[in-house]
Amino acid sequence: MRAATYSRFSSDAQSASSIEDQQRNCRKRAEAEGWRIVAQYSDAAMTGSNNLRPDYRRMLAAVERKEFAGLLVDDLSRLSRDSLEQERAIREIEFTGVRLIAVSDGYDSNNLDTREMQRGFKGLMNQQFLKDHAKKVHRGSTGKALRGFWQGGRPYGYRLRPVLDATGRCDPYGNPVRIGTVLEPDPATAPVVREIFAWNGEGLSCCDIAERLNARGTLSPGAAWQRVTRRCNGWMSSAVRSILKNPLYRGQQRWNTHKIEKAPKTGKDRRRARPESEWIVNQIESLRLVTDATFNKAAARFRSLADGDPR
Repeated sequence: MRAATYSRFSSDAQSASSIEDQQRNCRKRAEAEGWRIVAQYSDAAMTGSNNLRPDYRRMLAAVERKEFAGLLVDDLSRLSRDSLEQERAIREIEFTGVRLIAVSDGYDSNNLDTREMQRGFKGLMNQQFLKDHAKKVHRGSTGKALRGFWQGGRPYGYRLRPVLDATGRCDPYGNPVRIGTVLEPDPATAPVVREIFAWNGEGLSCCDIAERLNARGTLSPGAAWQRVTRRCNGWMSSAVRSILKNPLYRGQQRWNTHKIEKAPKTGKDRRRARPESEWIVNQIESLRLVTDATFNKAAARFRSLADGDPR
């Protein structure tokens, strides 16, 4: 019988070899069943809460076209860690007549008497694991933020500096243990940030500033991004606006200002603001690139442009 496998690993505490391990486990079961593997689908470093994974979607499309009669996964959490998405996908797979086997879970869609109960329990367990993991990650990130460590990517005007364990601890490979990351002004790009605020104070608009930077050949914040498609190869007014509104340039490092929630219909992540009482704010003068007066002047100008009605 023709069969396919689907494998996935997340970006947390797993490696690319996990895909190979899952596929080997599935192949072993296929050999025991006398099945012939005709397709192998896999998504690397993608969370199970995301149902827009490329190979996951291709696998479901192949199921609908009945390109194989059996599907093997290492366990049901590889399909999804969202209980609703897992149930929807399994129903779709089984409705087409494809036999689904989760090797490590012992799930077999041919077990008509117990399959609904088994996958229901597994779906709830897998979803709860994701919530518990998110809480633990948030707890650890909160501790780092309270100690002044930086939690995001590299903002324009700064560079990242790792902080090593003061006790000299090393990992099993002999490398110093990194306990966090801090920001420090970048000598190459910090002057550009100061120029942007100065030009804004002189009355130049965000579009005018972007044009001036492009004419001078200054590299934009996204110049190093590895994107296949770019809206623009240089500075855009939106990038200038983001810099002028970012309190980090006045030395105010904020964390936990937003949270990510998944839209039930589309499955896409939505960024939503948290209450200000949940923010963690550190005033770090070594990060200051502009004075409070300069930053407040830019903020006041944005407010005046946003409300043109004198009433």
